[in-house]
Amino acid sequence: MELFSKRYEDLKRKAWAQIIRSTLLTDKLSNHARRKLEADAETIYALEFSISNVHGFLAGMIQSMGSIYTDMVLGLFDTIIERSSDNVVFYKSWKSNQKHKVGMRIRKKRFIIPRFNTWSSGALQYECEQFLGDIDKVFGYLNGISGDYFGLRQSFRKNNVNTSERFTSEFFEYRYYKGSGTLHFFPKSDEVVDRLNRFVGRIRQWLPQDMGDANEHFKKQYEQAEKYSDDYLKAFREPLHKSPTHVLAHACRVRQHPGLCSNLILA
Repeated sequence: MELFSKRYEDLKRKAWAQIIRSTLLTDKLSNHARRKLEADAETIYALEFSISNVHGFLAGMIQSMGSIYTDMVLGLFDTIIERSSDNVVFYKSWKSNQKHKVGMRIRKKRFIIPRFNTWSSGALQYECEQFLGDIDKVFGYLNGISGDYFGLRQSFRKNNVNTSERFTSEFFEYRYYKGSGTLHFFPKSDEVVDRLNRFVGRIRQWLPQDMGDANEHFKKQYEQAEKYSDDYLKAFREPLHKSPTHVLAHACRVRQHPGLCSNLILA
């Protein structure tokens, strides 16, 4: 009886593991989201493996997809910024938000991912392939694509990227520099990255829920954040200990646009 129980538990774990790792989920979830699900697997393994429990588990996943995708979008945004400070620009946060005075967004024209590795054949190393898959899933979601499309991962598999040529995918053109291990992304339009920036900005209250609620000064400094960021970073690196709000106000004045800083309070 004890041997039977052990074999049953082993079979049950394997069956649930197949569900967790099935394409129904892996095709939708980012690498991080999938690892998080697998970390909670012990709770799932304890369930009886029955049709009703499997249906209940999948139904619960479907109901949670909204929050899961929100976490995926936020995670990708943070990863792109963390991988290189050159990818981020700053703007004054939405005036009704008292907690966060400075907002961030990814550059519209180009961003860079360092420490990106391929094999000599040009094939992607595993973690890098998973990262490109995460980008494909997030931008597919932001653009209303639920099925397969010609994303970055497919494009990498099709082309020998070690030649440093500029290749294309659905939403990005890209160029890989094998010597430095950097991958340069060029969005095909400003709207591509702006959908990501606005999604994150609304969640983190850097932007209003409806940009129509913002005045022209706010919209202008948001759209022209690239112009102000060099001044922001220069001021931020000064030896004086200043708050980000103080620094952003200084950067605005350097650009001679005091109207953009009318709601900033200097420390």
